[in-house]
Amino acid sequence: MNTDTAASHPIETLSGTEMEAVVADVRRVQHLSAIVLESLGPDPDRETLVREVLVELYEAHPAIRLEDSLELVHLIECPAGCSTNTAIRTVIEEACEYLVEWGRLGHHQFARRTSPSDS
Repeated sequence: MNTDTAASHPIETLSGTEMEAVVADVRRVQHLSAIVLESLGPDPDRETLVREVLVELYEAHPAIRLEDSLELVHLIECPAGCSTNTAIRTVIEEACEYLVEWGRLGHHQFARRTSPSDS
């Protein structure tokens, strides 16, 4: 007797465009994490980590505005109980999620740049 267990657990499938966006998000976080990790050095201060990471993001990525960085400092908390590298990646991931939501990063940002009203 064969039982179809897939029917009881629906699987969400992503379109090609959605999959590309997910891959782009992961690559962006990895790339920015590498830049920030190199800039901050081997032992950054955990008390000021979020601020330092956001300053580095602002300097590294042209789409991030100063106002965005200032707002993110108030929205993101430094994760406790993890390594400094993990904390940095977590802060960057959260920052990128906010920035995508605000239209500063991701495919929405590039679509706006090429819109006819920008010319």
